[in-house]
Amino acid sequence: MRKGNLSYGVLLVAIATMVPTGIAGALLGRFKRAGAAPASSPATMQLPSLTGASLDIQRVSVAFGGNVALDAVAMTVRPGEVHALVGANGSGKTTLLNVISGLLHPSDVVMTLGDAALTGSAIHRSQLGVARTFQAPRVEAGASVRAAVLTGAFRRYRSGFIGLFLWPWSQRREEQQLRTEADDLLGALGLGHRLETAAGQLPHGELRLVEVARALITHPRLLLLDEPAAGLVPAELDHLATVVDAAAAAGCTVVLVEHNLAFVQRVATTATVLDRGVVVATGGCAEVLGRPDVLACFIGGAAA
Repeated sequence: MRKGNLSYGVLLVAIATMVPTGIAGALLGRFKRAGAAPASSPATMQLPSLTGASLDIQRVSVAFGGNVALDAVAMTVRPGEVHALVGANGSGKTTLLNVISGLLHPSDVVMTLGDAALTGSAIHRSQLGVARTFQAPRVEAGASVRAAVLTGAFRRYRSGFIGLFLWPWSQRREEQQLRTEADDLLGALGLGHRLETAAGQLPHGELRLVEVARALITHPRLLLLDEPAAGLVPAELDHLATVVDAAAAAGCTVVLVEHNLAFVQRVATTATVLDRGVVVATGGCAEVLGRPDVLACFIGGAAA
């Protein structure tokens, strides 16, 4: 009995030594770190190298009851390309993003990302390299900016719960590396001074950048941006354009849903136009957006 008590005592001492903040503290510690903010973003934004993959959609059809949202949509995006998906409200743009990212699972779908079939849950697709943002930023208001970004790195953690006890030093090193990467990424995006700020206290433009940073820290092969320019003032649009350009320059494949056609023409090289769930045009961005039949899709101010 004494031997058992001694063993238990040794275990407690070991845990206290290797995990001084306790198990809960160690787990929460993944997303918290005190320290000074890094220097402000450089004049030329540069992101870590990424490996983009081609997106090949051969057929996607979606219907909600009797309403057809997507009708045999086909689209191809080359690796490292910024491809805009445009159309009036209700044309099916966000529905297509939901299918690509795994939030919708219609039966009539044939699509690949690189050499892999793009199937399964949203979590599985994130493991294949798909990351996305949303029309309204989805960031926990009470989390610090750094913590909010680090939630995007969950699939990159290798230590796991068991590693916390068996290889604590390796686990700490991994956490440190990811925190440093998050800080560097936020610094590059111009948010180095916001690391410990609660996300809920940020203005709209900065909150969008946090969501983009959370997507980028996953090291995506395909980045889906759903109306990232909505609600931004001109200076913020300029900065966002620099971020999108930097993501493409780093090698990431980007699909951009956007109503701001001036912004689209600034950052995208190719475009696909949807009208009531049907592809009406696809090709070079300037050529496609200059076609009279495409412009007719936007008459009435549905897309500004």
